[in-house]
Amino acid sequence: MLYAECSAFAPVDLVDRLRERFSGAAQSKGLTLTLDLDDKLPPGIRGDAGKLYQCLECLVDNAIKFTRKGAVQVRFSGQPQDLERMHLRVEVMDSGIGFSHLDEALLYQHFLQVDGSMTREYGGLGIGLAICRKLVELQGGELSHRSEPGKGSCFTLSIPMLMAVPGAVRRAPEAKAQWGHVSRS
Repeated sequence: MLYAECSAFAPVDLVDRLRERFSGAAQSKGLTLTLDLDDKLPPGIRGDAGKLYQCLECLVDNAIKFTRKGAVQVRFSGQPQDLERMHLRVEVMDSGIGFSHLDEALLYQHFLQVDGSMTREYGGLGIGLAICRKLVELQGGELSHRSEPGKGSCFTLSIPMLMAVPGAVRRAPEAKAQWGHVSRS
């Protein structure tokens, strides 16, 4: 049986892992990959970092796969609920091919892609988003999206988390990771 774990992790570690995993793929396609951490996000939170990373890995992989030119941006932010709880929000935005509203109902079905020709052109089994949504729901969160054909997509996940240090709603200045380095602004 699949269940959510709850342990402390640093959001910046997820940014580092995503940067290491995807900067080469983005660069090889001539895409700009930007990963941003909101300066109000606490340095440590408690939740299931493994399942969160699996979801983000799927979303970023799709964003790069379906973007021919332009950019992919991953933005981490948080909304405190009280001194101990918060909602982590992560947006994965791209300037890729997008999809129409008629296709949205199909996105989260297992083994189904919006268009059969997409399997030939882009590869994949068509199960990533279905798995991603289940993992997000398992953590008590939501996965939503908006998209426009030819303009790109934005997938947003919102997951309840605990603060590793109660009341810690601020951290060091905003960290931005781009092309293999983290800069602080």
